[in-house]
Amino acid sequence: MFIPPVYLLAVLVPRRAMFRFAPYVGVKPPGQQSSFAGLLNNTTGFLADPARDFHQRSRRQQRQLEAEHRRQERARCLREAERAMVLHAKEAKQRYLEGRINETEERNAELTAYVEELQGILEHTLTVDDTISFESLLIRERFTPAPVPHELVAGQPRPQEAAFLGQLKPPSLLERALGLQGL
Repeated sequence: MFIPPVYLLAVLVPRRAMFRFAPYVGVKPPGQQSSFAGLLNNTTGFLADPARDFHQRSRRQQRQLEAEHRRQERARCLREAERAMVLHAKEAKQRYLEGRINETEERNAELTAYVEELQGILEHTLTVDDTISFESLLIRERFTPAPVPHELVAGQPRPQEAAFLGQLKPPSLLERALGLQGL
């Protein structure tokens, strides 16, 4: 007598634990089973499992192969990108060095021309008498005195004391009370 593995599983595994394995054995929880016929259909589906498992395994292997191929392709692209970056950095460094060499040559040529110009000035100066006579630098012109204004020369008369005191106003009551008379 053949006993389907689902019934053996139900006997050997507690009821709650059995439904954790349900997706693998084709058994639905009690609320989802409609009848005994549904249970038999699930059981016959379980018996047809080896063919379905074979197809699932072959699809899984195919997906794994494709994933491995994509991973290898990404790794190859990364290696190529890294090689390109290293090559680009090397070329940039070479261009920088060539630019610096050209700049150095240009500046050396400028400095050589400047030194030659300075040597030419020295040779030219030695042939010319450029002594300085300080007597020729003295200013010999006579300056006319500035006219002094008449007010400063004649002076002003002394002020009259009575006229000055007449211009002053007497201190107010508040100024006398505060003692501000002499200020």
